[in-house]
Amino acid sequence: MTNALSMKPDYWRYFGGEAAKGGDCPLYELLANAIADDPEIQAVTTTAQPGQPPANMLFAAVHYALLAGADHPLRLWYGHLLKPGEREAPVSEAAYAAFRDFVLTHRAVVDPLIATRVTNTNEVRRSTFLRAGYAAIAAETGRALGIVELGPSAGLNLNWDRYAYAYRLPDGGVLRGGPASALELDCAVRGAAPPVPDAPPDVASRVGLELNPVDLGSAADRRWLVALLWPNQPDRMARLTAALEIAAQHKPPVIAGDALKNIGPQLALIPAEATAVVTHSLVTYQWTAAMRATLHDLLLETSRRRPVYRLSAEFKAEGESWDYPLRLDVYDGGQADTRILAGVHHHGSWIDWAA
Repeated sequence: MTNALSMKPDYWRYFGGEAAKGGDCPLYELLANAIADDPEIQAVTTTAQPGQPPANMLFAAVHYALLAGADHPLRLWYGHLLKPGEREAPVSEAAYAAFRDFVLTHRAVVDPLIATRVTNTNEVRRSTFLRAGYAAIAAETGRALGIVELGPSAGLNLNWDRYAYAYRLPDGGVLRGGPASALELDCAVRGAAPPVPDAPPDVASRVGLELNPVDLGSAADRRWLVALLWPNQPDRMARLTAALEIAAQHKPPVIAGDALKNIGPQLALIPAEATAVVTHSLVTYQWTAAMRATLHDLLLETSRRRPVYRLSAEFKAEGESWDYPLRLDVYDGGQADTRILAGVHHHGSWIDWAA
Protein backbone atom coordinates (compact mmCIF):
# COMPACT_ATOMS: atom_id res chain seq x y z
CA MET A 1 0.00 0.00 0.00
CA THR A 2 1.36 3.42 -0.99
CA ASN A 3 1.47 6.14 1.64
CA ALA A 4 -1.21 8.65 0.69
CA LEU A 5 0.94 11.73 1.32
CA SER A 6 4.24 10.73 -0.26
CA MET A 7 3.60 11.99 -3.78
CA LYS A 8 1.75 15.17 -2.86
CA PRO A 9 3.92 18.28 -3.37
CA ASP A 10 1.64 20.36 -1.14
CA TYR A 11 2.36 18.01 1.76
CA TRP A 12 6.09 18.54 1.43
CA ARG A 13 5.65 22.31 1.21
CA TYR A 14 3.45 22.20 4.31
CA PHE A 15 6.19 20.33 6.15
CA GLY A 16 8.71 22.92 4.96
CA GLY A 17 6.49 25.62 6.43
CA GLU A 18 6.29 23.76 9.74
CA ALA A 19 10.09 23.46 9.82
CA ALA A 20 10.38 27.20 9.18
CA LYS A 21 8.21 28.27 12.13
CA GLY A 22 10.33 30.11 14.64
CA GLY A 23 13.44 29.22 12.68
CA ASP A 24 13.15 25.69 14.03
CA CYS A 25 15.03 23.86 11.28
CA PRO A 26 16.20 25.75 8.17
CA LEU A 27 17.80 22.57 6.82
CA TYR A 28 14.54 20.62 6.83
CA GLU A 29 12.71 23.65 5.46
CA LEU A 30 14.99 23.70 2.43
CA LEU A 31 14.98 19.92 1.95
CA ALA A 32 11.21 19.56 2.20
CA ASN A 33 10.55 22.36 -0.29
CA ALA A 34 13.04 20.83 -2.72
CA ILE A 35 11.46 17.37 -2.37
CA ALA A 36 8.12 18.95 -3.30
CA ASP A 37 9.54 19.31 -6.81
CA ASP A 38 11.37 15.96 -6.90
CA PRO A 39 9.08 12.96 -7.58
CA GLU A 40 12.00 10.51 -7.46
CA ILE A 41 12.76 11.32 -3.82
CA GLN A 42 9.06 11.51 -2.97
CA ALA A 43 8.73 7.95 -4.28
CA VAL A 44 11.32 6.71 -1.78
CA THR A 45 8.80 7.40 1.00
CA THR A 46 5.80 5.59 -0.49
CA THR A 47 6.44 2.51 1.66
CA ALA A 48 5.93 4.45 4.90
CA GLN A 49 3.17 2.76 6.90
CA PRO A 50 -0.34 4.23 6.67
CA GLY A 51 -0.68 7.16 9.04
CA GLN A 52 3.06 7.75 9.23
CA PRO A 53 4.24 11.17 7.95
CA PRO A 54 6.61 10.54 5.02
CA ALA A 55 8.80 13.57 5.68
CA ASN A 56 9.51 12.60 9.28
CA MET A 57 10.25 9.03 8.20
CA LEU A 58 12.65 10.04 5.42
CA PHE A 59 14.53 12.63 7.44
CA ALA A 60 14.80 10.31 10.45
CA ALA A 61 16.03 7.42 8.29
CA VAL A 62 18.78 9.60 6.82
CA HIS A 63 19.69 10.96 10.26
CA TYR A 64 19.76 7.41 11.66
CA ALA A 65 22.19 6.28 8.96
CA LEU A 66 24.44 9.27 9.67
CA LEU A 67 24.33 8.60 13.42
CA ALA A 68 25.30 5.00 12.70
CA GLY A 69 28.47 6.23 11.02
CA ALA A 70 27.67 6.60 7.32
CA ASP A 71 30.50 8.64 5.84
CA HIS A 72 29.15 11.17 3.34
CA PRO A 73 29.50 14.93 2.73
CA LEU A 74 25.89 15.37 3.95
CA ARG A 75 27.24 15.05 7.48
CA LEU A 76 28.60 18.61 7.18
CA TRP A 77 25.04 19.98 7.50
CA TYR A 78 24.53 18.16 10.82
CA GLY A 79 26.46 20.19 13.37
CA HIS A 80 26.38 17.52 16.08
CA LEU A 81 28.09 15.05 13.74
CA LEU A 82 31.07 17.20 12.78
CA LYS A 83 34.57 15.86 13.32
CA PRO A 84 37.30 17.98 14.98
CA GLY A 85 38.34 20.80 12.70
CA GLU A 86 35.19 20.64 10.53
CA ARG A 87 32.79 23.55 10.15
CA GLU A 88 29.08 23.32 9.62
CA ALA A 89 28.09 23.97 6.00
CA PRO A 90 25.60 26.78 5.29
CA VAL A 91 22.09 25.81 4.27
CA SER A 92 22.00 26.22 0.48
CA GLU A 93 21.15 24.35 -2.69
CA ALA A 94 24.31 22.30 -2.12
CA ALA A 95 22.63 20.79 0.93
CA TYR A 96 19.86 19.32 -1.19
CA ALA A 97 22.31 17.96 -3.74
CA ALA A 98 24.17 16.17 -0.95
CA PHE A 99 20.94 14.95 0.64
CA ARG A 100 19.61 13.62 -2.65
CA ASP A 101 22.86 11.78 -3.37
CA PHE A 102 22.85 10.29 0.13
CA VAL A 103 19.31 8.97 -0.19
CA LEU A 104 19.90 7.39 -3.59
CA THR A 105 23.21 5.78 -2.60
CA HIS A 106 22.03 4.51 0.80
CA ARG A 107 18.70 2.97 -0.17
CA ALA A 108 19.73 -0.34 1.45
CA VAL A 109 19.65 1.41 4.84
CA VAL A 110 17.00 4.06 4.26
CA ASP A 111 14.30 1.90 2.67
CA PRO A 112 13.86 -0.65 5.50
CA LEU A 113 13.72 2.11 8.10
CA ILE A 114 10.99 3.98 6.24
CA ALA A 115 9.00 0.79 5.70
CA THR A 116 9.22 -0.61 9.23
CA ARG A 117 9.75 2.24 11.69
CA VAL A 118 7.20 4.71 13.06
CA THR A 119 7.39 8.23 14.44
CA ASN A 120 8.33 7.42 18.03
CA THR A 121 9.27 11.04 18.70
CA ASN A 122 9.63 11.64 22.44
CA GLU A 123 9.95 15.40 22.81
CA VAL A 124 10.44 15.53 26.55
CA ARG A 125 10.04 19.31 26.64
CA ARG A 126 6.32 18.78 26.08
CA SER A 127 6.27 17.98 29.78
CA THR A 128 6.33 21.75 30.37
CA PHE A 129 2.77 22.17 29.13
CA LEU A 130 1.61 18.78 30.42
CA ARG A 131 2.78 19.76 33.91
CA ALA A 132 0.74 22.97 33.71
CA GLY A 133 -2.31 20.99 32.62
CA TYR A 134 -1.86 18.42 35.35
CA ALA A 135 -1.56 21.18 37.93
CA ALA A 136 -4.80 22.75 36.71
CA ILE A 137 -6.60 19.41 37.00
CA ALA A 138 -5.20 18.75 40.48
CA ALA A 139 -6.20 22.25 41.64
CA GLU A 140 -9.73 21.64 40.36
CA THR A 141 -10.19 18.17 41.86
CA GLY A 142 -7.97 18.30 44.93
CA ARG A 143 -6.86 14.73 44.27
CA ALA A 144 -3.81 12.79 43.16
CA LEU A 145 -3.72 11.90 39.47
CA GLY A 146 -4.03 8.52 37.81
CA ILE A 147 -2.48 9.11 34.38
CA VAL A 148 -2.98 7.05 31.22
CA GLU A 149 -0.91 8.37 28.31
CA LEU A 150 -1.82 7.38 24.75
CA GLY A 151 1.01 6.93 22.27
CA PRO A 152 3.84 7.65 24.74
CA SER A 153 6.59 6.11 22.58
CA ALA A 154 9.36 5.43 25.11
CA GLY A 155 7.24 6.94 27.88
CA LEU A 156 9.70 9.69 28.80
CA ASN A 157 6.92 12.20 29.45
CA LEU A 158 5.46 9.81 32.02
CA ASN A 159 8.44 10.83 34.15
CA TRP A 160 7.31 14.48 34.02
CA ASP A 161 7.31 14.87 37.83
CA ARG A 162 10.94 13.75 38.01
CA TYR A 163 12.15 16.78 36.02
CA ALA A 164 12.91 20.32 37.17
CA TYR A 165 11.27 23.27 35.42
CA ALA A 166 12.02 26.90 34.62
CA TYR A 167 9.14 28.96 33.21
CA ARG A 168 10.55 32.28 31.98
CA LEU A 169 8.08 35.13 32.38
CA PRO A 170 7.75 38.13 30.03
CA ASP A 171 9.08 40.47 32.74
CA GLY A 172 12.27 38.47 33.14
CA GLY A 173 11.17 36.55 36.20
CA VAL A 174 11.43 32.77 36.40
CA LEU A 175 8.98 30.31 37.95
CA ARG A 176 10.93 27.27 39.07
CA GLY A 177 9.50 23.99 40.26
CA GLY A 178 9.90 20.26 40.45
CA PRO A 179 12.47 18.19 42.31
CA ALA A 180 16.23 18.41 42.08
CA SER A 181 16.88 16.67 38.79
CA ALA A 182 19.51 15.96 36.17
CA LEU A 183 17.09 17.48 33.65
CA GLU A 184 15.66 21.00 33.83
CA LEU A 185 13.08 21.89 31.20
CA ASP A 186 12.96 25.51 30.09
CA CYS A 187 9.77 27.13 28.77
CA ALA A 188 9.01 30.72 27.74
CA VAL A 189 5.74 32.12 29.09
CA ARG A 190 3.66 34.31 26.80
CA GLY A 191 1.08 36.35 28.67
CA ALA A 192 -0.23 35.10 32.01
CA ALA A 193 1.75 32.61 34.06
CA PRO A 194 0.44 29.04 34.03
CA PRO A 195 -0.42 27.30 37.33
CA VAL A 196 2.92 25.67 38.13
CA PRO A 197 3.40 25.38 41.90
CA ASP A 198 6.84 24.45 43.20
CA ALA A 199 5.76 20.90 44.00
CA PRO A 200 4.13 18.90 41.20
CA PRO A 201 0.75 17.26 41.80
CA ASP A 202 0.82 13.82 43.40
CA VAL A 203 0.68 10.87 41.03
CA ALA A 204 -1.34 7.87 42.21
CA SER A 205 -0.60 5.79 39.11
CA ARG A 206 0.84 6.16 35.62
CA VAL A 207 0.92 4.00 32.52
CA GLY A 208 1.44 4.44 28.79
CA LEU A 209 -0.42 2.62 26.02
CA GLU A 210 1.70 2.28 22.90
CA LEU A 211 1.13 0.28 19.71
CA ASN A 212 4.84 0.44 18.83
CA PRO A 213 6.75 0.77 22.12
CA VAL A 214 10.41 1.70 22.22
CA ASP A 215 12.78 -0.78 23.84
CA LEU A 216 15.03 1.45 25.92
CA GLY A 217 17.42 -1.47 26.27
CA SER A 218 17.99 -1.50 22.51
CA ALA A 219 20.78 0.66 21.10
CA ALA A 220 18.97 0.73 17.74
CA ASP A 221 15.75 1.97 19.34
CA ARG A 222 17.59 4.65 21.30
CA ARG A 223 19.36 5.76 18.11
CA TRP A 224 15.97 5.98 16.35
CA LEU A 225 14.72 8.30 19.11
CA VAL A 226 17.70 10.58 18.47
CA ALA A 227 17.25 10.32 14.69
CA LEU A 228 13.70 11.61 14.96
CA LEU A 229 14.98 14.85 16.51
CA TRP A 230 15.69 17.63 14.07
CA PRO A 231 19.38 18.40 13.49
CA ASN A 232 21.31 21.39 14.74
CA GLN A 233 19.23 21.65 17.89
CA PRO A 234 21.76 20.51 20.51
CA ASP A 235 19.49 21.43 23.42
CA ARG A 236 16.86 18.91 22.28
CA MET A 237 19.46 16.17 22.07
CA ALA A 238 20.84 17.05 25.49
CA ARG A 239 17.33 16.87 26.97
CA LEU A 240 16.71 13.49 25.38
CA THR A 241 20.01 12.14 26.69
CA ALA A 242 19.22 13.32 30.23
CA ALA A 243 15.68 11.93 30.07
CA LEU A 244 17.00 8.55 28.93
CA GLU A 245 19.37 8.49 31.89
CA ILE A 246 16.48 9.20 34.27
CA ALA A 247 14.39 6.51 32.55
CA ALA A 248 17.17 4.01 33.18
CA GLN A 249 16.52 4.55 36.91
CA HIS A 250 12.74 5.01 36.67
CA LYS A 251 11.57 2.87 33.78
CA PRO A 252 8.28 4.28 32.44
CA PRO A 253 5.50 1.67 32.56
CA VAL A 254 4.37 1.20 28.95
CA ILE A 255 1.94 -1.49 27.81
CA ALA A 256 2.28 -2.67 24.21
CA GLY A 257 -0.87 -3.03 22.14
CA ASP A 258 -3.96 -1.25 20.86
CA ALA A 259 -4.67 1.72 23.11
CA LEU A 260 -8.39 1.64 22.34
CA LYS A 261 -8.58 -1.95 23.60
CA ASN A 262 -6.41 -1.33 26.66
CA ILE A 263 -7.66 2.05 27.86
CA GLY A 264 -10.82 0.76 29.56
CA PRO A 265 -9.06 -1.85 31.72
CA GLN A 266 -6.31 0.64 32.63
CA LEU A 267 -8.80 3.33 33.66
CA ALA A 268 -10.49 0.73 35.85
CA LEU A 269 -7.20 0.18 37.70
CA ILE A 270 -6.87 3.83 38.77
CA PRO A 271 -7.62 4.11 42.50
CA ALA A 272 -11.12 5.37 43.24
CA GLU A 273 -9.74 8.23 45.33
CA ALA A 274 -7.60 9.52 42.42
CA THR A 275 -8.56 11.64 39.40
CA ALA A 276 -8.54 9.66 36.15
CA VAL A 277 -6.54 11.53 33.50
CA VAL A 278 -6.08 10.50 29.87
CA THR A 279 -3.42 12.45 28.01
CA HIS A 280 -1.90 12.56 24.52
CA SER A 281 0.19 15.04 22.56
CA LEU A 282 0.70 15.00 18.78
CA VAL A 283 -0.64 11.44 18.59
CA THR A 284 -4.24 11.26 17.39
CA TYR A 285 -3.51 13.08 14.12
CA GLN A 286 -2.13 9.70 13.03
CA TRP A 287 -5.45 8.01 13.90
CA THR A 288 -8.45 7.64 11.63
CA ALA A 289 -11.58 9.67 12.30
CA ALA A 290 -13.29 6.44 13.39
CA MET A 291 -10.56 5.78 15.98
CA ARG A 292 -10.87 9.29 17.38
CA ALA A 293 -14.63 8.89 17.62
CA THR A 294 -14.21 5.56 19.40
CA LEU A 295 -11.91 7.15 22.00
CA HIS A 296 -14.48 9.88 22.65
CA ASP A 297 -17.25 7.30 23.04
CA LEU A 298 -15.16 5.16 25.38
CA LEU A 299 -14.47 8.11 27.65
CA LEU A 300 -18.13 9.12 27.63
CA GLU A 301 -19.10 5.60 28.71
CA THR A 302 -16.41 5.47 31.41
CA SER A 303 -17.63 8.82 32.75
CA ARG A 304 -20.93 7.22 33.73
CA ARG A 305 -18.94 5.47 36.46
CA ARG A 306 -16.33 8.14 37.26
CA PRO A 307 -15.23 11.51 35.85
CA VAL A 308 -12.38 11.42 33.34
CA TYR A 309 -10.14 14.37 32.49
CA ARG A 310 -8.60 14.33 29.01
CA LEU A 311 -5.57 16.58 28.55
CA SER A 312 -4.36 16.85 24.96
CA ALA A 313 -2.20 18.90 22.64
CA GLU A 314 -2.97 18.17 19.01
CA PHE A 315 -3.39 20.18 15.80
CA LYS A 316 -5.99 22.93 16.02
CA ALA A 317 -9.59 22.43 15.02
CA GLU A 318 -11.26 24.72 12.51
CA GLY A 319 -11.81 28.19 13.97
CA GLU A 320 -9.23 27.88 16.76
CA SER A 321 -6.53 30.53 16.95
CA TRP A 322 -3.52 28.58 18.22
CA ASP A 323 -1.90 26.01 15.96
CA TYR A 324 -1.47 23.66 18.92
CA PRO A 325 -4.06 24.24 21.66
CA LEU A 326 -3.72 22.58 25.06
CA ARG A 327 -7.24 21.23 25.44
CA LEU A 328 -9.00 19.90 28.54
CA ASP A 329 -12.08 17.75 28.03
CA VAL A 330 -13.96 16.80 31.17
CA TYR A 331 -16.16 13.71 30.81
CA ASP A 332 -18.71 13.32 33.58
CA GLY A 333 -22.03 11.51 33.74
CA GLY A 334 -22.01 10.67 30.05
CA GLN A 335 -21.45 14.31 29.03
CA ALA A 336 -18.32 16.14 27.87
CA ASP A 337 -17.25 19.72 28.47
CA THR A 338 -14.32 21.22 26.56
CA ARG A 339 -12.10 24.18 27.33
CA ILE A 340 -8.82 25.48 25.93
CA LEU A 341 -6.20 25.93 28.63
CA ALA A 342 -3.41 27.41 26.52
CA GLY A 343 -1.68 27.69 23.22
CA VAL A 344 1.63 25.84 23.16
CA HIS A 345 4.64 25.29 20.97
CA HIS A 346 4.58 21.76 19.56
CA HIS A 347 8.00 21.05 21.08
CA GLY A 348 7.16 22.77 24.37
CA SER A 349 9.42 25.81 24.03
CA TRP A 350 6.63 28.26 24.97
CA ILE A 351 3.17 28.37 26.53
CA ASP A 352 0.46 31.04 26.30
CA TRP A 353 -1.88 30.35 29.20
CA ALA A 354 -5.51 31.32 28.70
CA ALA A 355 -7.51 29.44 31.32
